[in-house]
Amino acid sequence: MREILKSIVCGALLASAAPLAAITINVPADKPTIQAGIDFAVAGDLVQVAAGTYNERIDFKGKAITVRSSAGPATTIIDGQQLGPVVHFHTGEGQGSTLRGFTIRNGHASSNSSTQDGGGIRMSFASPRIINNVISNNSACSGGGGISVYQGNPLISGNTISGNSTASDSVSVRALARSLISPTFGAEICQSMRCSPCFLIVTVCCPEF
Repeated sequence: MREILKSIVCGALLASAAPLAAITINVPADKPTIQAGIDFAVAGDLVQVAAGTYNERIDFKGKAITVRSSAGPATTIIDGQQLGPVVHFHTGEGQGSTLRGFTIRNGHASSNSSTQDGGGIRMSFASPRIINNVISNNSACSGGGGISVYQGNPLISGNTISGNSTASDSVSVRALARSLISPTFGAEICQSMRCSPCFLIVTVCCPEF
């Protein structure tokens, strides 16, 4: 009897110690906003977002999760409403953190806040993956109206980055980091670049595709 009880207890302990299986969190079916889906998610989870316009700003909060649209950037939009950077990575996110398939628009990095650069996507001491997005019509006070990278090693691939601005110039992407940007299309970026490490400002390098 004691051996049977011991087996039951050991089995229960092993089950409690086993990692939870990754799940898919559907927005808005399971959670009403993208940020609510991120807040609920744990490492390895997928936050899958249905087509629509989401008037919010999101923060990955260091989580190794994927936030992905189900219908692509043409119909899945995150609108920052000029209230700050639309997407913020600043808690040590790595390559396990992925943003894929959105239009990122109407973000603004203001001089009245600590985030004066990166109106669309701001990365600070973070190295996420930014894949197949449209990043447009964002602005910043300092630099990187579209994307700002500070001290990170992100993968920025297959995005369209155009129509972004800063108060001082037309820079759309500003990087103080080691960054791999390949391939990214638009008036501001249209070739592969690696910065290791250096101060890199990318403006118009060829006609728009």
